[in-house]
Amino acid sequence: MHGHKCKLIPDIHLLQQDNPEQIVIDQEEIQQQEQQENTEEEEQAMFISAHAIGHQLAVPTPTAIIYINGKRAVALLDSGSTSSFINQDFAVKANCQLLPVKGRTIAVAGGGKLLSTAVVPNCEFQMAKLKLTHNFRVLSLPSHDVILGYDWMTVVSPVSFNIPEKQFSFTKEGKQTVTTAVFNNSDNIKEVPAEEMNKLLDKGVEGFLLQVHNILMEAPEGTPTPPQIQKLLLQYADLFEEPKELPPKRALDHTIPLVPGATPPHVRPYRVPQHQKQEMEDQIRKLLAAHLIRHSQSPYAAPVLLVKKKDSSMRLCTDFRKLNSITVKNKFPIPVIEDLLDELHGAKYFSKIDLRSGYHQIRMYPEDIQKTAFRTYLGHFEYLVMPFGLSNAPGTFQALMNSIFGPYLRKFVLVFFDDILIYSKSLQEHKEHLQIVLQLLKEHQLFAKMSKCVFAVQQVEYLGHIISEKGVATDPKKILAIAEWPTPDSVTKLRSFLGLAGYYRRFIKGYGMICRPLHDLLKKGQFLWKQEHDQAFAQLQKALTTAPILALPNFSLPFVLETDASGKGIGAVLMQQGRPIAYYSSSLCPRNAAPSTYEKEALAILEALKKWRHYLLGNELIIKTDQQSLKFITDQKITEGVQHKLMMKLLEFNFKIQYKKGSENRVADALSRLLPSCFAMSAVTPVWAEDLISSYQNDPVSQQLMEQLLLKQPSADSEYTIHAGIIRYKGKILVGNNAALRTKLIQALHSSPVGGHSGVRATYQRIKNIFHWPGLKQEVEKFTAACPICQRAKHEHCLQPGLLDPLPVADMAWQHVTMDFIEGLPNSQGKEVIMVVVDRFTKYAHFIPLAHPYSVLTVAQAFVDQIIRLHGPPKLIISDRDRIFTSKLWRDIFQALKVELRYSTAYHPQTDGQTERVNQCLETYLRCMTTNEPKKWMSWVPLAEYWYNSTYHTALKMSPFQALYGFPPPLISEPAIPGPEDTEAQEFLSSKQHMLEQIKDNLHKAQHRMKHYADMKRVERTFEVGDLVYLKMAPYRLAAFGFRGALKLQNKFYGPFMISQKIVPCAAGSRGGPVPPHGRGGGHSGHTSRHVTRTSEWSGCPTTTVQELWMSWLSCLT
Repeated sequence: MHGHKCKLIPDIHLLQQDNPEQIVIDQEEIQQQEQQENTEEEEQAMFISAHAIGHQLAVPTPTAIIYINGKRAVALLDSGSTSSFINQDFAVKANCQLLPVKGRTIAVAGGGKLLSTAVVPNCEFQMAKLKLTHNFRVLSLPSHDVILGYDWMTVVSPVSFNIPEKQFSFTKEGKQTVTTAVFNNSDNIKEVPAEEMNKLLDKGVEGFLLQVHNILMEAPEGTPTPPQIQKLLLQYADLFEEPKELPPKRALDHTIPLVPGATPPHVRPYRVPQHQKQEMEDQIRKLLAAHLIRHSQSPYAAPVLLVKKKDSSMRLCTDFRKLNSITVKNKFPIPVIEDLLDELHGAKYFSKIDLRSGYHQIRMYPEDIQKTAFRTYLGHFEYLVMPFGLSNAPGTFQALMNSIFGPYLRKFVLVFFDDILIYSKSLQEHKEHLQIVLQLLKEHQLFAKMSKCVFAVQQVEYLGHIISEKGVATDPKKILAIAEWPTPDSVTKLRSFLGLAGYYRRFIKGYGMICRPLHDLLKKGQFLWKQEHDQAFAQLQKALTTAPILALPNFSLPFVLETDASGKGIGAVLMQQGRPIAYYSSSLCPRNAAPSTYEKEALAILEALKKWRHYLLGNELIIKTDQQSLKFITDQKITEGVQHKLMMKLLEFNFKIQYKKGSENRVADALSRLLPSCFAMSAVTPVWAEDLISSYQNDPVSQQLMEQLLLKQPSADSEYTIHAGIIRYKGKILVGNNAALRTKLIQALHSSPVGGHSGVRATYQRIKNIFHWPGLKQEVEKFTAACPICQRAKHEHCLQPGLLDPLPVADMAWQHVTMDFIEGLPNSQGKEVIMVVVDRFTKYAHFIPLAHPYSVLTVAQAFVDQIIRLHGPPKLIISDRDRIFTSKLWRDIFQALKVELRYSTAYHPQTDGQTERVNQCLETYLRCMTTNEPKKWMSWVPLAEYWYNSTYHTALKMSPFQALYGFPPPLISEPAIPGPEDTEAQEFLSSKQHMLEQIKDNLHKAQHRMKHYADMKRVERTFEVGDLVYLKMAPYRLAAFGFRGALKLQNKFYGPFMISQKIVPCAAGSRGGPVPPHGRGGGHSGHTSRHVTRTSEWSGCPTTTVQELWMSWLSCLT
């Protein structure tokens, strides 16, 4: 109606961006998970409601506030979810114990699936002042910290909701408890995509944009932050945001004084792995956008690397070791922790503030900016703020803190680097003190990280101490490793504990009397633990964890840090003058248990430095380890892994690393071997071990075998053994009835660079040396026959007629060699040809790339460099009639070396069939490995040579590598297989001569076997001197005889020729055959040699003369 204006109805929308971190698995992953679950026993299905993962609701949703480990959590009371869940991020934040388990698929109501791979067992939480315990599945939940599902409500039933009164009641131990419940109603809020929101705004719809800052102020014990403190924090909310610009210029901007005459260090950048390049680019881009760095043309250059943090994100670290080595050290005094804590007497309320990326809140002095330059593959940059890793950075930061808080230090403020402690006697006084500190931070534009701050609490952990109104107490974690040492249940464990105690025996009064009952248990006989042993063990524990054993730190003396690592865990002890200050022990998760000893020893130092950083900063530190190579870590090239993190952490300290023998490092060694029962899951296992063990579950034969092995100790001569849950048959790993796993193992040892797409026999031998299962050979045959790469890249093999006449077998390695060229390869790194040299005795081969064109001298020099250098000159070289091998210079060179040269008969490569076969193997390997990038074949030649020489050879019944060196080759791709430790090293063959005789015998047997099978398809053909024969026309061209015509219509043989000489039973020389007229394109007059497979017997009248045959043959041409 004209003039009518409709009433404006508010339309509220919620603009929500999809959470990219939500763990929603794709269809392929779901199918794989379901397939795996189908192979196991039927398990009860799990469901989670739609509103539990943040979907739109049409009804109010009840939530309650609970506390887990003192952390406040919002819990959804959801009977629509079959199980209870906890948000993964919250669980980590609340220090919950996450136990990895087999993944379970959680079905979402209305469609979709989530994946849960961990649980929090027996999780204690507080609700309505009651302590409850429940098991939670770990999920990524976008809207709630905890989901209390149907399984929990069943335990505390009956339950009821009083919506008008906003109450929820439940029952525990027969007593009903009522608590407050918040009902969130989203009826008037609808989710809308950003595109639709823009269209609404374009139409003139009025709207408001609300930006919510979630500032959580919570106490560690679960006590809410007092309201007056919350109100104060909201006034300074901008202090807890990310800085948006460079810090202001200050009088204490960081300087880098250098020793006189120092040359600017310039270090090449480290290579960045392909999978980290995007992360590197993102980090550099963010630093540029935040104006923390800029492009540089400085003569200085330090390398950078990415180090993984606890949350799996990456930190960009600069390796300033070279710059620090020429920096004049800053002697600014670092506060003594014990002196600081003396000022806390009478305080009742405490707040702790942790500054955000503290070093980046200080500018670099303009003239020293160029010294912070670093290089990456993206370019040359330099810091505008103080970077991490500079040796004088701690002193500069402490000086700034002292200048800002100077008037209030030791009155109500303590500052130790970026840790600020505010302490007061009353809450009102504490509010005033806190406001002064926050105002000073605001004035100096210093920002804090809310997640690491606590406010107005009555007990707080600060610098390794527990502070409360009762005073300052030692952190129990310092002695936890000793106090919780389990009661020894074997002589080995008791000896380990006594070794630690004995190290400090001079500080324990009456040590001998206390330990006598325990020492008696070490004697031969039955290990029987009695009450008297309990008393002695407890008395020793108490002595080790109380004065005068545990000393207070003296910051005028150097600290000594002793660390050690074992296959079970890591341990450390912090000492001064031989007396312990604190102990540390930790088990290793499977991921950290797998690396090398070097990495585990480095991890032990790294974790100890993190643990006791507040003691060690600014003080002299001596690190003692039994890993000698760590002594030189400052001079080593940094690679990926824990070495990155350790080097970046060490840059903060004034340290020296000393080597200490393991036998002398008893305390740290004992700490690293604590709690073996807890460390059992840290055994080194390959990634396929779980699949291997699960393969037994669907195999009745394997299950029965496993039960027998577990219930009854196998005898010494038993073919089957079990270790770490893996069954072995004659030392080889038994694979259960799992077709997918078997196929995966065959593929790994057939299609890998070391497998080289070998044939059936070689692949079978390679797998048989490691694994065993029924029907292995048939599965290998089936897989190899179906391999698409093998089908495309390999030749078909056909048998030829003619009896086999093998060459004589050599007596020693590298006496008789064969050689040939592989030509026609694409240019790769300037090479186009491969010279193949094979030892006829061991079948060992060398592949020597050459540039094209190559000369006699080039080939001869390569032979000297690569063959004679390693094996000495051979007695005999067999080759084809290549122009190089038949040249006078080649013959002269090897005549001087007293090497006999022999040549194959023309157009009969079988004479040098060994090299021809190796050529074919090498060509096939390169064809398989470089299908998509054939011009990179040069990079594969070393691997190809190793593959060939490590492959089982049927004639030798071993690999060429073993035939030459006497022991099996180490396989590059052989997986790390868990197994019992060898009691003695593998023995070499008792006699080298016996091995040579065995090889020679095997070669004779192989030749007889080849001859037998070859001759079954051949017919014997012999000739005598004076016989007439025809020669095959192919591979000759008729142009040599002055005739050019259609090859398809020409005769297959020409001749006849007269046999003038028998070279070997299967080869003959001819002379005086049909010679074309002079001037008709050359001819074949003179001597020539042919193999019998290139001939045909002449049949004709015995009285026919050679001249008549010649005229007859010539008439055919004309």
